Parts: sequence; C-alpha cells; structure tokens
Amino acid sequence: MSKKATLILLLLIVAVIIIILAVVYYAVLQKKPQPRTDVNELFSTMSVEMNDFISARLSWLKCEPKQYYDNGSEICFICGKGFSCFGYEWSDEEAKSGSREIGMPAPHLTEVDGLTVEAGDFCYQGLASLLGCQPVNNNSLECQRVKIVLKQGASFNDFASHFCSTKGYEAPENVKDMFPGITEDTPIEEIRNMIKEKFPELSTENITKETVQRFKDSLEIFFCGDEGLGLFKDTGLITVIKR
Repeated sequence: MSKKATLILLLLIVAVIIIILAVVYYAVLQKKPQPRTDVNELFSTMSVEMNDFISARLSWLKCEPKQYYDNGSEICFICGKGFSCFGYEWSDEEAKSGSREIGMPAPHLTEVDGLTVEAGDFCYQGLASLLGCQPVNNNSLECQRVKIVLKQGASFNDFASHFCSTKGYEAPENVKDMFPGITEDTPIEEIRNMIKEKFPELSTENITKETVQRFKDSLEIFFCGDEGLGLFKDTGLITVIKR
C-alpha cells in the first residue's frame, strides 16, 4: 500500500473515531437531567408541614431557589454552587391532597465547597450559630466546648447537658413524653388541640394518632430555659427547639 493510501486510511480511521466519540458524548449529554424551574408549582404539591420544613431549612442558607432536580424520591434545590436536598414520599392515595410528605433521606447538602456556619445551621436548624461555631477548615466547625458529633453509643443526655451549660443554664429537663395523656380512646380532635397548644404554628389537619405515636417513639427531647434539643433517634438528626 502506498504512503498516500496509508495516510488516507489513517485519516478515515481518525475521523470515524472522532464521530463515534462525538455521538457518545452527545448521547451522554442528552441523558443528563436538566434542572426544573417551576419552583412555585413544586411547593404547591407539598403538604403544609413539608412546605414549612423546607422553607425554614433553606432560610438558614439564605436560599431562594429558582431551579431544582427531582428524581422521584428526593428534591435537590440549587443554592449557589451546591444543592440542598430533601427526601420525600407521597401521602396516602386516599388522602384529600395526595401531597408530598417529608421522608428519607434526611436533609443534606451535596457538591458544596466546604462546611460553613450556614451549612451547619441548615443541617442542625441553627445549632451552629447558637453554639458560636466557626470554620476550622473545609470539613469541620469548632464550637464552644461542644462537638456537633454523635457517635454510636454516645449519651444524648450528656450532649444536652453540655449544650445547656454553654448557654448558661442548669441541668436540662428531660421531656420523655410530650403527650402522656393520649390513649387509644382519645378523640383525634382532642389530640390535635393538645398538639396545637404545644406547637401553635403547626398545622394539625393531617395529624393522626399513629403520627403522634411515631413522633413520641422517635424523639428524645431536653429543655433548659427557653431552648431545647430534640434527637430524632431513627435518623440521628438533632433539632433546636424553642419552648
């Protein structure tokens, strides 16, 4: 084969390879999900509780999202360079609204540049600011005599005691049962009134006895002064509570 023919053959092979790579790249690019922009419509599909929950979390990031991704079980809002994500599940088909309810996975941040005080507040609902945390590096915060880490087997009572002493209060009050008077015979309206008395801003329309029981089983709550901490035992999440 002449040099000219060999050169032409090589050029053809290179051209074919470039075309194949271009087709593959285009196909992959086309499959990449595009962010959605109907944020207001998205919020209209959520229950009141989920709407309030997400809005409160995003406020810690000072995030008013314009775009989001939804994979069918998790919503990720675009907040700056990163994503703030919330798991969800659809309520019972027999329910009036059939709206989205908060579900697993728990709220988390992805593709962020580093751990900031705002990110700590997002994850722990203001706890990082309450404890005067400051960034040590991209991966950790340093707080007033308290580490925001709960390892398996750690005592939440001890953690709450450190929190209360840091805030200048005495030993925390352990609230083991938020609603001790509820039995199988308690009318649902009475339950909702009890909840409304403790949490005036909470919508109680969709609250059932089963919801209250799950709440009691999954939370460990301590108060000192006007502030408290709640541990979601099934997720490990710590929540700051106002009395």
